[in-house]
Amino acid sequence: MVQVQRWNLEVRVKRFREFSEDLRKWFDKKDPQGGWKRIGTDGSVLGPCARPDKDGDGDPDGPKPKCMSNKKIRQLTKKQRAAAVRAKRKYDKDPDRKGKPINVSNFGKGKL
Repeated sequence: MVQVQRWNLEVRVKRFREFSEDLRKWFDKKDPQGGWKRIGTDGSVLGPCARPDKDGDGDPDGPKPKCMSNKKIRQLTKKQRAAAVRAKRKYDKDPDRKGKPINVSNFGKGKL
């Protein structure tokens, strides 16, 4: 019985280490997996993951952003990044829609 409990604990600890993520790592610009960027419709990197407020009214302007980590940007070609942005805009057309964000996978059913 003690061996079974020890084995279960070891398995849980191993799984925790495999799946634990750190948000500081995600947003750290120096970390290869961090530094989330906004992607344009042509697949180019536009800047930080946020919509700019160009007219100063306090509301973000422009279409909904498609954001990716530096790691994901390096993995995808420019054409694949552009396709991901198009897919995001297809399912989330209204830029001023309120509520929960609609997340669109880069590698969903369509498999870019």
